[in-house]
Amino acid sequence: MAPHVKKRLRAHNGANFSSDPDDGARGSRKLPVSHRSNPEWGDVLPIMLFMLLFLWFTLTNFFAWPLWLKTLGLAAYFGATLYAEGEVPASVLWGGAMYVPTVVVMLTIATVLRWRRIEGAGAFLFATAVFLLSFTARTLDHPLCAAFPIGTHFLWHLLNATLLYILVRTAILHTAPMAETVPRSPTSEAAVSPGPRPPTR
Repeated sequence: MAPHVKKRLRAHNGANFSSDPDDGARGSRKLPVSHRSNPEWGDVLPIMLFMLLFLWFTLTNFFAWPLWLKTLGLAAYFGATLYAEGEVPASVLWGGAMYVPTVVVMLTIATVLRWRRIEGAGAFLFATAVFLLSFTARTLDHPLCAAFPIGTHFLWHLLNATLLYILVRTAILHTAPMAETVPRSPTSEAAVSPGPRPPTR
């Protein structure tokens, strides 16, 4: 395996590689043989925090789940992501198994919203397609690196930025204004309602 390939995979996946003196002679590319021991949490945590907040928003605004069910759903998603990060070998999807729960969640939400014909389903479908392209670019980064030296990892970041824009725009467009969601109190209604008209002569 070329040195720059190993360096990139160590940087991206935190993986350890087996040493083989014949590696360079054969021109083979070895897979990481251990779990990710030192993931880049500076990159992972902001994305995870955003996904948790957006999942909470989605379950509130589009599904109207009660508090206990939303908490359970977020805990399941977070637990599945941590399990994939810690237990799935780095050789699977080049260390990208931790993003599989996000793919499943986005596909499920987009499918259900489309089936229910809820406004905003199209945006979720588009966002899901963008994330699948992004995840594909990340997965193909290593196999294509020998033929395409700059790799495809930069597409992962560019498409993720596009994904965040789509999701934030969806949240803005499909959230009812506070004045429409909060019922008026009798006092406020009395204050803004006109008084009785004087009798006409």
